Amino acid sequence: MTIHLPKMFLFIRHAIAVPATDANLDDAQRPLTPDGSRRARQVLRRVVRLYQPSRVLCSPAVRTVETARLLIQCIGKDHLSIETTDTLLPDGTVDGWRGFLRSMEPELQSDDIVAIVGHEPSISTLLASHLGITKAFPLKKAGVAVVRPEAVDGGELVAFIPPKVWMAIN
Repeated sequence: MTIHLPKMFLFIRHAIAVPATDANLDDAQRPLTPDGSRRARQVLRRVVRLYQPSRVLCSPAVRTVETARLLIQCIGKDHLSIETTDTLLPDGTVDGWRGFLRSMEPELQSDDIVAIVGHEPSISTLLASHLGITKAFPLKKAGVAVVRPEAVDGGELVAFIPPKVWMAIN
């Protein structure tokens, strides 16, 4: 079954969060650190100069929601909402993601740029699946990969940029 796909996917790993060992919190409740928020804002300001997401998806975990909010602030479109899905949690699967994409299909436009904010290892697994490969290569925290999908299991890698490189771009 063919799935109608957007123009571009931006795969974004959440920024630096409070370590699990330091927090007396459930993993999903861990927030970004002040440094994580600062670095994410620096990266995302540069990302949105090149790519203006029209949709923002993330896992329901606090650190991904906070990263997604920073993205929306950088875009400057307060009317954009964050859509959360459990398929983007760390244990999310490719099959779960494809099912979620199918459920979104009636709303997807061919000119949409969809930002996907998630966790390792699932974010790199989903990225690999959109490139038609099985070996995932991890994104650094606040790292961004850009894919132009050609099929649900194939696409063109446009960019794979770690946060230090984004921050070096003026």
